[in-house]
Amino acid sequence: MLIIIHQDIICNDIKISCKSGKQNNHIIHNEKVSCLDISSFRLGRFQNLKDQVDYCRQHHEDCFIMLNYIGDTAHKYNIYYLNREDLNIGPYNMWDTVGLEYRCDTDIRAKIIPKMSHQLWMWIPIDTLNKITTIDTNINLPM
Repeated sequence: MLIIIHQDIICNDIKISCKSGKQNNHIIHNEKVSCLDISSFRLGRFQNLKDQVDYCRQHHEDCFIMLNYIGDTAHKYNIYYLNREDLNIGPYNMWDTVGLEYRCDTDIRAKIIPKMSHQLWMWIPIDTLNKITTIDTNINLPM
């Protein structure tokens, strides 16, 4: 059975979080890393950073399916899969204040940006994702 709830999907009791993101190069642990940048929870309803981080570390989904646009003019996308247990958001004591955001580097970079409704952003290294396929949506439709 397939149930769609907002942007998330529950299929055969598996909770899937669907995300789209952009591929960028970032410096994590002093290394240049090709990452998929995705946004996640808006955490403004929580009173403090500890509560926000504790919420992010809970397993609200079983896995992620992520869509990544590739190319400048082609309509191609990579689709990736990641188990939730493979996403390591560090505990509260690992978070630092950097400029106007909170940041934690584990095998990913997690950021909470207060001026953006305390939204969680994650930079996930591409080499940690499981590529499912590439799709091409550049189809010729009759006018």
